[in-house]
Amino acid sequence: MVLGAHGYFTAVKGSNGFVCLDERSWQAAVTVSRAGFWNPAINTPKCYNAVAVRSVLPEYLLKTQWVLAGASEAEIGDRLKAAWATGQLRTPPPGALGFMMSRLASGVGGPGPWRPHLMFYFPKGDVPNWGANLGGNPVFDSVREHVTVFFVLVPTWSDGSPAPHF
Repeated sequence: MVLGAHGYFTAVKGSNGFVCLDERSWQAAVTVSRAGFWNPAINTPKCYNAVAVRSVLPEYLLKTQWVLAGASEAEIGDRLKAAWATGQLRTPPPGALGFMMSRLASGVGGPGPWRPHLMFYFPKGDVPNWGANLGGNPVFDSVREHVTVFFVLVPTWSDGSPAPHF
């Protein structure tokens, strides 16, 4: 998918159920004001499997519509809460996966790419014990309002070149 003046559109139709796009800075903000919300230098190429396309991607696409329509960060936060409350958005079922493997990412944790990684999505509170956030383990988690995401760092970028050491 490609971001245009009126939102994302499908540039190339695939056949395996995955959707790839370049997410922008507003994806990082969930419901509160954050520095960098409107930062055009932040872009993160990301791909989702079919399960995540149905359960994770819709929130980002809604936020994008609201951003392009000129909604404030507070309005977006209120709309997200309402979308979750009414069931318009839903927690990811088992198997929801995303990945960020491109060296072209920029602005996540600083200039340039952060680290190549896989993301496994789970309903908040319904997560396996993967030993996340323990020293020496390349797994860490991010608990959001409705979702827990496990990030699994990998040793190489999508082009096969080595990534920074864990």
